[in-house]
Amino acid sequence: MLDYADSERTELLVEAASLRRDSVDMFLQRVERVDPSAVDFEMRLLTHPLMQEELGYQEADLAFLDKGDQGWSAVLGRSIALSYSNLRMMRSRQ
Repeated sequence: MLDYADSERTELLVEAASLRRDSVDMFLQRVERVDPSAVDFEMRLLTHPLMQEELGYQEADLAFLDKGDQGWSAVLGRSIALSYSNLRMMRSRQ
């Protein structure tokens, strides 16, 4: 989002969203041990609470940016407030 706020190049948003979604997807495949050949493979990943949380963040980010002129400092403030620098993917220890 910060790169987008600086340049307003939409492809940067698309790339960032794809990378975030793919990271959650790969994490869930590994941790949940989802069989890629399973019939419900995509649905299990899509409906997982962590993926739903990520998709919710992306939707909220787009709504935030759609409000109009969101300068770099506003985007930085949102990124800090929502702890975007922290990964929310944690493996439970057994």
